[in-house]
Amino acid sequence: MDMWRLQYSMQCNPQFPSRPSTVKELLKRKKTQSHQESKAAFDDIGAGTMVDFVHSDQTIQQIVDCMFGEKTESGLKHRADMLLCLGFSSRGDSIRKLRLPNIGLISFADEGVCGAKLLRCVWRKPKRNQFGNIEETALMRHREAQRCPFDALALYFFSRWHVGDEPWPDFSDRSTWYPIYVLKGANAVTKSTYPQQYAAMNEVYRILGVQSSVKTQPGRKQASAAENKGASASSVDRQSHWATKSRVGAYAKHSIPFDCDLDQNQADIIYHVLC
Repeated sequence: MDMWRLQYSMQCNPQFPSRPSTVKELLKRKKTQSHQESKAAFDDIGAGTMVDFVHSDQTIQQIVDCMFGEKTESGLKHRADMLLCLGFSSRGDSIRKLRLPNIGLISFADEGVCGAKLLRCVWRKPKRNQFGNIEETALMRHREAQRCPFDALALYFFSRWHVGDEPWPDFSDRSTWYPIYVLKGANAVTKSTYPQQYAAMNEVYRILGVQSSVKTQPGRKQASAAENKGASASSVDRQSHWATKSRVGAYAKHSIPFDCDLDQNQADIIYHVLC
């Protein structure tokens, strides 16, 4: 519904709608023209499709190994960044905005033989939050340590606070550690930036010869990957924060869709989500 046009027709708004039907026709014609120009230039028709994003076990393993092989704090940071994006099926910007109080551990004593500890993340204002409520996401350890978000984050924190010159956070008062970012930028209270993430991924892709236009948003494609591997559509919606039903979005935000786990036999990341 065009509210401006409706208000104008009801004489509630004296200003004539700024977007008449001719504008819609112009945009449609421009889109058609762009498509024809792209077709004439033989642009890559696979860009933006399923084959354009990194999803194979081998390629992901090569990328994280390349980052780990840099033997720098920056390499460990970008490795943790990518694995957290994949594990949480999240946008790169959402991961960069995480601060220390947004993450933690949660235990499930009856899960598996010896119980399980999940990496918990709290999202208060993600872009995909349809209902404005606090959303929580959690994931288990990967069975392959090289691709485990737990491992990646632990090594990055060890590098920051034990190898580097950044002091250990003072947890005695919230004001001293709440501003600290999980993935720091120039300093602990400055978040990592998009250009840094893009440049790091672009360089790794260049070294490995990976052809993909998806640089900073690998996690956004994981919803499709999860469903292709057998996860139910409803679980994927909750996992990826696209739950549009009122009950799921507004009231079932602290339950876990366990059927959204991916096949461990293929060594994929195990996803658990508290929506």
